[in-house]
Amino acid sequence: MTVAATLHHASPAIQQRAARSRRAVREFNALFRLAGPIAAVGLLNMGMSLTDVIMVGWLGADALAAVAVMSDAYSIVFYLAAGILAATAPLIAHARGAGRQAAVRQTVRHGIWTAGIVAIPAAGLVWLAPDLMAALGLSPALVELGAPYGRVMACTVALMVPVALWRQVLSAHERPQVFMWFTAAALPLNAAGNYLLMFGALGFPGIGIVGAAVSSAMVAAAMAIGLTLYAMTAPGLSECRIGRDLTRISATRLIEILRIGLPIGLSSLAEVGTFLTATIVIAVFPAESVAAHTITLRVAGVFYGPLNAIGQAATVRTALANGARDRASLRLVERAALVAGVTVGGVFLVALAGASQTLPWAFLPAADPKAAQAASLAAGLLVLLGLCQVAQGMGSAVLGILRGWRDVRVPMILNIASQWGVGFPIGMVLAFGSGFGAAGIWTGLLAGTAVAAVANLARWRMLSRRR
Repeated sequence: MTVAATLHHASPAIQQRAARSRRAVREFNALFRLAGPIAAVGLLNMGMSLTDVIMVGWLGADALAAVAVMSDAYSIVFYLAAGILAATAPLIAHARGAGRQAAVRQTVRHGIWTAGIVAIPAAGLVWLAPDLMAALGLSPALVELGAPYGRVMACTVALMVPVALWRQVLSAHERPQVFMWFTAAALPLNAAGNYLLMFGALGFPGIGIVGAAVSSAMVAAAMAIGLTLYAMTAPGLSECRIGRDLTRISATRLIEILRIGLPIGLSSLAEVGTFLTATIVIAVFPAESVAAHTITLRVAGVFYGPLNAIGQAATVRTALANGARDRASLRLVERAALVAGVTVGGVFLVALAGASQTLPWAFLPAADPKAAQAASLAAGLLVLLGLCQVAQGMGSAVLGILRGWRDVRVPMILNIASQWGVGFPIGMVLAFGSGFGAAGIWTGLLAGTAVAAVANLARWRMLSRRR
């Protein structure tokens, strides 16, 4: 007897369980079809950043230090801007779930306006970054070397803001693979532009680190134009063909995007800020501790992408089910996201714990007399990072679910309070008061991540009981 025939003759209870299992499998597939390309984009972006670091490093340590400082300033501004535009994904997905195509079109239109509004101050902040660095007391020589790079990166951030918008729009339409392919094409273009403009190959002027910034700006412009053309012409994206409708602006809709987006941006900024601050604090410890922290931070960047992608996919899937008023699907989406986040985080913990003794040596020269001590410290930090992945997996999933419900203000407060009110003080006390050094700082990062995850989980459970 076939499986289908067996199920046909089975009791109604067994048939219902089988149907639920099939729906669960379909939801996991849908979640990972979304999360996979989003995670790949994160890894490709890391590849682009690594390419810049390697190629700028060929110009010398001073050039690398100048670019690192200005790149951090750029990253802070871009994370905030991209977070604001992340509001468009749940709004579009909710409208799609409800079958309200006019609302999708309206959100895309106002998303374009929001991108324009955000791009101007974002570019201004990056432009002023060298002056701010000088006011903070950074080396005048370092600021002078990095200032031209920072000025060009101000143009880059203005071009990357619309790129961030189209990323959200495509994800909300469940087409993240399109953005993935654009990013994959950008990686070799950026490397080629760096080579031509930094070192003056094939008759191009060699303009050093400014060439790296110009290459980034050109790639950003190409992505912005390409994604805009795709969104305006691709089948199934008729809501993105705005045309003359672009002039129809609703202050209410703009305020709604900002009301949802600003907390998302500030929450992302708070999280990034803790890691940037950790780097500054750990810089006062011996070189072995700084090296161990740097290794752990680089590995963390690789593992952050997939967990963040699960959260972004959860936002879209939750908003779709919520818009369709399908409570059964909504419960399934939420459970699938939480299970996926914790499971993937657990796998990362096992991988990091297992590789903690050997992985640091991929970054350290065996001939360096300080390498053994740095590797030993890094091994402990990698285990702490692994524990962070479990908390981050749950936290990303539940935060994505809450954003799918457009619940962003309270989670933002919980995240900031957890990271800065709990994690940062614990890290400082353990690092300096108890003498744990870099391990103390990373224990604080773990505590902040775990408290934020548990607090947001409690928030979700409270809202679930009210529904």
